[in-house]
Amino acid sequence: MNNVLVVYKKSVYEMYKASSDPDVVKFVNSDCSDAVSIRHSHDVQMRSLESILSVLTTKQIHFDSTYRADITADKMLNKNLVISVGGDGTFLEVSHYVGNIPLLGVNSDPEKSTGFFCCSNTNNFVDNPYNFEYVIDNIENIEKVKRTRLARMKLKLDGKVLPELVLNDILVAHQNPAANTRCRLITSYDAMKNKDTVEHKGSGILVCTTAGSSAWMYNENGAIMDLSATHFEYIERGVRNAHSHFAEELRLTSLTRALCIFIDGPHLKYDFPLGKELYVTRGQPLNVIGDLEEKRKSFR
Repeated sequence: MNNVLVVYKKSVYEMYKASSDPDVVKFVNSDCSDAVSIRHSHDVQMRSLESILSVLTTKQIHFDSTYRADITADKMLNKNLVISVGGDGTFLEVSHYVGNIPLLGVNSDPEKSTGFFCCSNTNNFVDNPYNFEYVIDNIENIEKVKRTRLARMKLKLDGKVLPELVLNDILVAHQNPAANTRCRLITSYDAMKNKDTVEHKGSGILVCTTAGSSAWMYNENGAIMDLSATHFEYIERGVRNAHSHFAEELRLTSLTRALCIFIDGPHLKYDFPLGKELYVTRGQPLNVIGDLEEKRKSFR
């Protein structure tokens, strides 16, 4: 391991203090408890990032660093390891561009962030198995630092493969959250390619991977899937008594002019125009540093 990419997030304070809205700037620099908490979280995140870079420098590990909004697939070239510093949002954004390179998530503020995907932190507690330095020192020893392979989704829109692999979920919905979503969903649900067709009219179709089944899908009363599974789970939102279902692959046809495909949250989306088709299949799995199955048990 001699060529590492570190991807970091900006804190809420960093973003808000640079706002063009004077009321926002005034708020984050005020003495109210919420503003004090935001500034404290900023300090914690900065110390975490400084600690990570210091460890890599001390151990003479060559690294490059980049802000998460500037990340591209090209920056992954010739890297042996990618480290995301932040929470699950940063990890998800980085995961879109990582191929077979191991990805290590470091929770930069464990007090405020759940960080399910982040199997490391910079807390120097005694016998802390998630300490960043310990993980780096033992990263080649899979008995001490375990790995998890997570299924991802590959998307093909109107015949063109989208560059981002999906780790958690996609939402196909109207760009206006108060408007109806109309689309046709065809699913293949076993090796014999048996199919079901759904004419959806509601708040959209949510589709998740195994990892995503304990996130948004869980809050939609979906089933938690085993992390070793490779099929998908989907549910119709805004439909009375809807239940989640499973599929090996999916084809969705837009029956609405202004649909969008939201990938792993609100930041990444594609227009899904009337009559166009979205094809969802298995993508290249993600190689995660850490035992996410064990970590998931502590969240149940």
